[in-house]
Amino acid sequence: MGLRYRPMTAGDIDACVKLIASRPAQRERYGERLRDLGAAMRRLLELPAKSAFVFEETGGAGTQLAAVGVSIFANDAFVEELKSRPFWVGPELTRRILNGNSPILTEQQVREANSGAGLNCVVWMGRTQPGLETRSDIIRLLANAFIEIHLGYRWKELISNQMESAEDVLWVMKTGGMLWDSASQRYQDRLAEDQDPATIASRPHVIGLTREIEAQHPGSWIGILLEPRVPRFGFAPSAQRLLSAALECETDGELALRFSISLSAVKKTWIAAYERVAECAPEVIAPGNLAEKTSGNRGKEKRRRLLSYLREHPEELRPYARRNGLPQIEGDGDRILPRLRRNARQPKLQPGKTMAKVYELRATWPNSKRT
Repeated sequence: MGLRYRPMTAGDIDACVKLIASRPAQRERYGERLRDLGAAMRRLLELPAKSAFVFEETGGAGTQLAAVGVSIFANDAFVEELKSRPFWVGPELTRRILNGNSPILTEQQVREANSGAGLNCVVWMGRTQPGLETRSDIIRLLANAFIEIHLGYRWKELISNQMESAEDVLWVMKTGGMLWDSASQRYQDRLAEDQDPATIASRPHVIGLTREIEAQHPGSWIGILLEPRVPRFGFAPSAQRLLSAALECETDGELALRFSISLSAVKKTWIAAYERVAECAPEVIAPGNLAEKTSGNRGKEKRRRLLSYLREHPEELRPYARRNGLPQIEGDGDRILPRLRRNARQPKLQPGKTMAKVYELRATWPNSKRT
């Protein structure tokens, strides 16, 4: 048996809707909107400012859906409205997306906010199949995946999925979440004596964390997402897409297939990336003539060192506005990769090979408690 997660596709939506509908609390909250959920999720997959992943368990019985996770990059107005008078996020997002009134940012808005005041993350779904809520390995994977997917962005506020039970409320507050009090317009780190967690879960509520609170009281497991991270290299978007794919692909040939470009274009992009890194932080990659071709052991070592750095510094691969003095790989990157787009044709994978990223489970659960 094994666990993995991967980006959601249109073919996953029916199973994800069925998972949500199988949970009594969700059926009650969505009501008639539940029949529109599939259409809203299909529209969601067309938008750039979201993360949508499925979590699967593999074994002798095949591959089974274990959980679903969806979050959005929300505009400030939506967050302010949610905090002024909380509502059930799922059905409201379903309604707004289908009505053409989506609060999800555009690609340009993400780029501007990520290089300015910061972004809002609102979790839409974070649910397991009924009966799997206490599976520690699945809970660990959900938590670790959330960190990995969202790390590197400039978040100013994180809002959790809405809890289904008293146990959920108590658990999330013990592990760093805070309950929003609409009356006082502030987050509280503990429940008052007259606050019943079961009552909180039964009504629309907001549990989250801000960058300012984490800076004043560090210690939550999710606080790493709120640490300020500024990119050093300023890669062009096309170079960012290729480098992101390189973290998953083994060879330049796979990259060329993935983006329908030539091997020569891939190699030129590597050279441009090495030159940019050498200008900004030469210690990141191996010393030597960094402008030479990427063949041979020297090229392999530079690639290994750069990819290792990018895994630890995903902010280099996140959208960032071309300003604030950041160096950019201008011109050449976009000329070299004219067809390197997010929706580029995906190659047919050979047996035994995959470009899907499969993540190993980690042994510990990050449950540090705020003091």
